[in-house]
Amino acid sequence: MKLASAIAAVSLALAGALVPAASASAAGSPPLSCAYEVTLDYAPYLSAIMSDKHVIGSGKLKNCTGGLSATFRIVGDGPGSCFGQQFTLYQEIYWSDGEYSLIELSSSIVLGIGVFTGQVIDYAYTGAHVDVTSLAGLGFLLSCLAPGGVHQVKFTGTELFIG
Repeated sequence: MKLASAIAAVSLALAGALVPAASASAAGSPPLSCAYEVTLDYAPYLSAIMSDKHVIGSGKLKNCTGGLSATFRIVGDGPGSCFGQQFTLYQEIYWSDGEYSLIELSSSIVLGIGVFTGQVIDYAYTGAHVDVTSLAGLGFLLSCLAPGGVHQVKFTGTELFIG
């Protein structure tokens, strides 16, 4: 059931990417939708065995509504394996217009399909709800299940800021 929900969320996010961007006058005002790319490093490595992990990564938000873009760092902890991960994450976003946002996210990743939800907790867009849907790169599961597991995973998807 979780997998079906995650697939539906990713499908909706990808469908949303086809909606034309708002005018430039909307830049910086939620709702805001961006293409999402992140590379996450896991310690210890992800493997078939569930254990506590620390995750740290960096990424980009591109083609955002109103012409914005951003870079970000993300860090968190929680239990994880190749089959699923549950993390509490903090995302620091550095917007192209000079603004900064700090976001707290809860993530659920099942078989490389990620659904993150949270809120901007400080600075630009404080109080806005945030949803991220993402998909791990090709070959994630095969690499993860190989002896030694996987240290680094790239995810792509959509990040949406509402109100």
